[in-house]
Amino acid sequence: MVPGSNDAVVADHHPDREPAIPAANAVNSTFRQALSARDPIAKRSLELKIDKALQDKQSLQDAKHECWPKPRAVMPTTSGRAPTR
Repeated sequence: MVPGSNDAVVADHHPDREPAIPAANAVNSTFRQALSARDPIAKRSLELKIDKALQDKQSLQDAKHECWPKPRAVMPTTSGRAPTR
């Protein structure tokens, strides 16, 4: 998610997981820098909550990625076409 105009949020689309992770880390770094201007106590509390939320989100994404079913191989028939069901 990327901040847009008028407090809107724009989704950043990535077709694969591999390029999405570095992009997410870059956006999170930008938000962390913006957060640095806040009151030190409130800032630290919010940083801990952000770190925990990001850690939980990454754990869920990793678990989901590991549980995705593997694509099945389609055995060709003698005609060279995939079998129909």
